[in-house]
Amino acid sequence: MLGMKILSLVVVLLLSNIRPTKADPVTVTTDLTECSSATIQNCNSTKTASKYCYKDDKIFTLDEDGACTIEEAITLTAGIKIFDFTTKAEAVTTGALENLDTIVLFNCVENSTVTCKRTYGYVKTDTKSYRIGADGKNEEVVRGPADTTSGVLNPANFKLNVSGVSKLLEGYLDSDVFKLNVENGFEFVDSGYIDSVYLVELADNGIYLSTEDYNTAIAASKTHIAINAVRNAFVFDNTYEKEIECALHYTSSFLKLDIKYKSANSSPFDSLYSCTNGLCKISFVKAGKYVFKYTVGYPLDLYICEGNPIICEYEDGTIDGIKVFKKYIDENGNTLFKLIENLDSLDPENEKYQIYHCKNSYCDRTSGYMNYGKDLVNTCKCTENDNCTVQSGTDETGLTGNAGSLKYSGSGFTYTVKGGEPKDITSDNDYFFVDLNSNYDYILFSNANFVAFDKFVKKNLDYSIYITISTNVVGKGAENCNSNIYYSYVIDYTEINSYYSFACKNPEATTGNFLTECEKATNKSCSSGKEASKYCYKDNKIYSLDDDGACTTAEPITISSKEGVKIFDFTTMKEADTTSELSNLEKIVLFNCSYDDRSGYIQCVRTYGYVKTGNKYYRIGADGKNEEVVEGNADTTTGVLNPATFKLNIEDGVEFVSDDNASNYFVKLANNGIFLSVEDYNNAIVGSNTHIIIKAVSNTFIIENLYGGEFYALKSKYINSSKVIDSFDKVYICNIDGLCRISVSIVETGIFNLHNRLYVCEGNPIVCSKDDGTNDGLNVFKVYDLDGNGDILLKLTEDLASVDLESEKYQLFNCKSADCRSTKGYIKYGEGFSSIGRCPNNADCTVQAEADNKGLEGLHSIHSTLKYSGTGFTYTIQDGSPKDITSGNDYFFLYEGYDYDYISFSNENIVAFNTNVENKSIYINSNTNIVANGTENCNSDIYYRYINAYGNFEFDSAKCINLGFNCPLSNNNAIIDDIHTLDENGACSTVQEVTLTEGVKIFDLTTKAEIKVAYDLSNLESIVLLNCFYIGKIMQFQCKRTYGYVMTYSDEYFRIGADGKNEKIEFGDPDTTVGVLNPATFKLNISGAVNSNGKVLDLATFQLNFEDGVEFSDESSASVYLVKLEDNGIFLSSEDYNTAITNSKTHIWIISVSNTFVFDNIFNDDQLCALLLTDSYISVNNRIGYYDFELCEIPISYATENENENEEEKEEENKEENENENENENEQENNKENEEENEEEDIEIENGVIGYIISDENNISICKRNSKNIICEEYTITETSCTSDNIGKLFKNNEKNSNEKTSSEETPNEETLNEETTNEETSNEKISICLNYSDKEYSVELNDGNQGNYVLYKSSTTNEIFGTSYNKPYVIITVNKDSVLLNTKYTNGLRYVYINKEGSSASSMYKIMNKGDNCPKDIENSSVLIEESILELECDNGLCSTDYLININIIDYGKIRIDIRGVIYQKTNNSLTQSVY
Repeated sequence: MLGMKILSLVVVLLLSNIRPTKADPVTVTTDLTECSSATIQNCNSTKTASKYCYKDDKIFTLDEDGACTIEEAITLTAGIKIFDFTTKAEAVTTGALENLDTIVLFNCVENSTVTCKRTYGYVKTDTKSYRIGADGKNEEVVRGPADTTSGVLNPANFKLNVSGVSKLLEGYLDSDVFKLNVENGFEFVDSGYIDSVYLVELADNGIYLSTEDYNTAIAASKTHIAINAVRNAFVFDNTYEKEIECALHYTSSFLKLDIKYKSANSSPFDSLYSCTNGLCKISFVKAGKYVFKYTVGYPLDLYICEGNPIICEYEDGTIDGIKVFKKYIDENGNTLFKLIENLDSLDPENEKYQIYHCKNSYCDRTSGYMNYGKDLVNTCKCTENDNCTVQSGTDETGLTGNAGSLKYSGSGFTYTVKGGEPKDITSDNDYFFVDLNSNYDYILFSNANFVAFDKFVKKNLDYSIYITISTNVVGKGAENCNSNIYYSYVIDYTEINSYYSFACKNPEATTGNFLTECEKATNKSCSSGKEASKYCYKDNKIYSLDDDGACTTAEPITISSKEGVKIFDFTTMKEADTTSELSNLEKIVLFNCSYDDRSGYIQCVRTYGYVKTGNKYYRIGADGKNEEVVEGNADTTTGVLNPATFKLNIEDGVEFVSDDNASNYFVKLANNGIFLSVEDYNNAIVGSNTHIIIKAVSNTFIIENLYGGEFYALKSKYINSSKVIDSFDKVYICNIDGLCRISVSIVETGIFNLHNRLYVCEGNPIVCSKDDGTNDGLNVFKVYDLDGNGDILLKLTEDLASVDLESEKYQLFNCKSADCRSTKGYIKYGEGFSSIGRCPNNADCTVQAEADNKGLEGLHSIHSTLKYSGTGFTYTIQDGSPKDITSGNDYFFLYEGYDYDYISFSNENIVAFNTNVENKSIYINSNTNIVANGTENCNSDIYYRYINAYGNFEFDSAKCINLGFNCPLSNNNAIIDDIHTLDENGACSTVQEVTLTEGVKIFDLTTKAEIKVAYDLSNLESIVLLNCFYIGKIMQFQCKRTYGYVMTYSDEYFRIGADGKNEKIEFGDPDTTVGVLNPATFKLNISGAVNSNGKVLDLATFQLNFEDGVEFSDESSASVYLVKLEDNGIFLSSEDYNTAITNSKTHIWIISVSNTFVFDNIFNDDQLCALLLTDSYISVNNRIGYYDFELCEIPISYATENENENEEEKEEENKEENENENENENEQENNKENEEENEEEDIEIENGVIGYIISDENNISICKRNSKNIICEEYTITETSCTSDNIGKLFKNNEKNSNEKTSSEETPNEETLNEETTNEETSNEKISICLNYSDKEYSVELNDGNQGNYVLYKSSTTNEIFGTSYNKPYVIITVNKDSVLLNTKYTNGLRYVYINKEGSSASSMYKIMNKGDNCPKDIENSSVLIEESILELECDNGLCSTDYLININIIDYGKIRIDIRGVIYQKTNNSLTQSVY
């Protein structure tokens, strides 16, 4: 015994010394990167593989030099893959993981194609758990002490600790199981693929993120990462994307995610989260009222966020009507939509607004107009697809609805039905309009500040609208249709099913007056303390009313929280006991309850019929009679419960059903008080109804008065409402009250099109069954009008020879798999198929007796036309040449990548647009556009291949051998208009060139295609930007590669850098560096702006609009900005930056267009920018719609010293100079007198005199600008003629020019003649100034007769004195007898200054033309202008630049002339005047 005790003690001691030991981590030895496109383009290396790369769903082997080997790539499938690079296969997960150091995880997602990303996390085999870390450490997780850190697999229980759980586990949210998981973690999923997503807090622990990725996430303000729980794995889901979702803090740190989905009424939330590539950010909500979208295509949910702490609760449905919401990005980067209740605070010029129609806690985007601003006198136009914009006057475009258009007239509003006349609509009314095709629009104008389209009328509970015929005003309140001026329209979602005169229900005439339906206001304020004497119901609640009908304080009674028929006992105020006979029969009421998935509520209405309880049967009648049905003689009246069989008389009789599986039947109307009261029966008859719906369910037969629409039936039994059924014999249209009429009853055999579905109707009696696809293709249907109410039946016409378009109606459809869609085209019909019919879309065919000049617009492209030429058919894209279309072929045409047309002409008697283009590749003959059939493919140089990517066709150059071409010389400075592909030797390849159009283009070098709509930039590393514009004298089209920023349609931001770095911009801390996209606002920080109207901006305007940056613009017309030169690699490479600095450049020219900010490097004129400089902000005065420069020099504005101060300085320095300056002042006074005498010349000389001042020929001063001062000095004339070497200098000519005339020489006066005689006697030397020299001299003599404004061309002299330059080669000077001075203030009231270079005489050469001056004309034909003699200048402070086109190139259109830039001139009395615009 002692021995046994000793042995036991030894065992205990041994066991006590056993401890779990942690397995040593191994370092991952697999050299693995993501492949570049270039790496795997040619996999032909025969060297030994030593490393790997992956791309999409492939793993490639690389040699030691990184070249792709010939070894076949490994293909991965969708899912989380545990890959063993030792075996080059998925790892075996039974037992321990072998080769732990070469295990890698991949997250592979399938979205048409499989794309994989390397990921990290935890995996489990059937015996062990492992950590596959982002820090490169792979290790087994062994049992040990608890670790409850978020994101860590707890060694104590092998459960994952998380911070939040997604919607797919919402079933656990309020259960003990969930609470247990919150505290202890979540287990591995051991079977299937359950897409459960958890959030864990960011941690720098190397599990899911490397330290570098962690730091990047922190810098981007991320707080959590998404973890995907799949079979035996917890991995970082680096593909997880969430825009904005709601979350609630279950505990202080634990989140319930996607809680909107938890219940129909929606749960409260306190925070938002968004995720990009699995990196998530949690942020709290601020107070306000917001809409949030959870399901695409559905209205938005409205929430009120308030309290402390702020909690967002589902709005209770009281905020109804048209509302305006502000769209903005909050400080956390969330795009939010906030309700604005104060319309006078709106600023649509600087903020984004959208209008919504809100009802029952839902808000749906709509279109309309609203008043805003002070006194609400301003008007905004709001479309469903764009933000609200200021509407300053009449809106000619208007807003298009289903049946017509809504327009603002400038003072009021009108609505025009298609084909009708405008009808005024006024506030305080709602309107309802219907067109001839039963399309409708409901216009809301009850609120005087909003007029907009109703978005919920199709969900109206009545499905009936009552209007006054003369005004289209919708009836309200006491108004009803007991008058022939009212019409009732019955609505089936998007169409009108019927319309007729109708007697409205009287809500007070309800049998059993102790119970009525609550009026809208009755149950809103339940405050009466009186005793209850009657009741009303609303939705699923019963409210107590006093004798006066006021709602009491008694707690409302819930009818039911579930769907179904409820038998309610008003004696006991609860559901009746149906296990035996009914007690209190006189107080029994039936309710029909249904779940409304829109509002999220159970809705109940009172109903009538038969009930079975135990072995008893009861009639609960609409006539107020509740009675037992006892066994008796047979009564076979339709719709009556037969006392002999206790079956309802429908066809052969229908028994009660005991379960919840309802069946519906159509029963003829009967005035027997069972299902309808007498009043309801009479109303139904007036409304042309013939049947009611009877529902058999849960031992009841009731009138189904909660369901309306169009229903298919076979032998009176309702089939379903999907409109995709196997067989039927009648179609009924029913309103929400269960009142029906027969819509379609097939009385002859044939093939029919009902709601775009093809049915074959045959047999006796006739039954219609879905077509099996036998009749697919283009088909012509004969139109039968069923009842005059717009209900039609379409019957297939199998013999076009029998068609008669003059007396019968036909329409054209395209059918596939029995699904038929209206299309447009032409048919050949009649005897010998010799007649042509023109068939528009959704309209009847008409006779086309001659050529159709208008044609039929393309089905998918607005730029194309199919036409009948009179003898055949042609197809034209935009302004191109018509292409013949011949029978026996199909044709495919693509316009700009996404607009396309597929034309079918395989049937020789029908040519039409094909609506059923399959989602597959299409091969066409490149010469004829004929679609290839059979074995034809693109292995020929005449065939092109197009790929259909979700309806957008793209040219697939990689899969076809295409026509060759000659590549032009291409280098970094080349301007090209096409994209070409070069091989590895730089030689031109045979891949088809890609033609570009004007604008900034986003091009993907991987797919070799332009990204037309930037929803995402998936191949970011291969994205380039191209700047394409028409430039030059002949408007040549040219492109250059450029750089900058891009915003996608999914509100993501990318940097496409000149340093070769393409990267996504994440929301982060502010960065206000000029030229950088601020991560906090996603606005571009700029240095200067060009106003859209070309005027100089003052500082206040600039700061108001641009000081905090510029937003992206989706406009196709460019806005233009300046940013300072920075060596940051965004817009310029370091090399280009250094070159710019060397050339004394200071700024670059940035354009904002089509959601891009790019360097506008097209225009390389090196012209100076006209500018206003204030501190660091520059306002550029650029000509309208025309860009002049790229890299801009910014000169310093000169501050001219006061002339009197200059005189004092000169007096101190030199008395003689002071005397000269006094003489100069006298000369200036003389000049001023001359200016007053010549006001028509608009001569105005600046106080700071620059130029020549002449006392006499031997006493001349020259004043020129030196730094900030004006320096004057003596000047001696040394020149004797005007040459190219002395432009800008004065010269003396001893011989008077015989050609020279004064401006008054043609009509000399005595004073002029005397003056000339005196001058000649004094001296024959005449002083002139050389204006220019080009093959001949252009000069003007200084005398009173030649006084006026001239322009002087640049030279070294002109540059020095007047400040001309290469970019400003002309200067305006005022010539007088005693001076030639710079005129800085000349203006003619026009945009440009015009000069007649040759002049009307020798003395007026290079003289500025004024309004009314004669233009130079051809000597032989005085009506023809000599346009090359006109010089057009743009001037600023007297310095002028030529237009980019040098001389205007005018196109003559009679009285109107237009130059190549679109500047308009008017020709009046042989003079040319530029129109002001």
